[in-house]
Amino acid sequence: MKRTMLFAGAVLFGILALSLVYRGGVPSVHAEGNSEDGCSAATVKGSYGFNTLTGFVRLNPRSSRFIPDVAAGLVTFDGGGGFTGKATNVTNGDIAPETPPFPFALVGTYTLDSDCTGSLTEINSGTHLNLVVVNNGKEIESLQTDPQETRTLEFKRIMVGEHE
Repeated sequence: MKRTMLFAGAVLFGILALSLVYRGGVPSVHAEGNSEDGCSAATVKGSYGFNTLTGFVRLNPRSSRFIPDVAAGLVTFDGGGGFTGKATNVTNGDIAPETPPFPFALVGTYTLDSDCTGSLTEINSGTHLNLVVVNNGKEIESLQTDPQETRTLEFKRIMVGEHE
């Protein structure tokens, strides 16, 4: 018991000493390469190409079997929390039956916090992503958060010459 009290006292003393030494508070954290002003919906205004780095879907909720499911497409963020785009999807090696390529219309909303993390909801499919904006808004890393599906996606800003 005495050892526990001594240890707790030492930990408390250490915490107090650190707080006196470091009076600047907790520094702000931003995703690597982002402005110290942080992010907002306007940070990602423009067009991005995206692809699924890894993706799996469970077609039958009672099954434990997941099959490959990937997508690629184009998204344009309006800078105010909305986006539109188009995508194509391949599940277990079979392309979606619709033609031409990029048959799925994408419409949705997104939010970004000042620490450059956020979320995205695609309305037509009900897809939900957690996001982190990196490289001053030139790239977005994301993870799908829906039951029965798991994907990691990467978005890259489309640059044409010196213009976006």
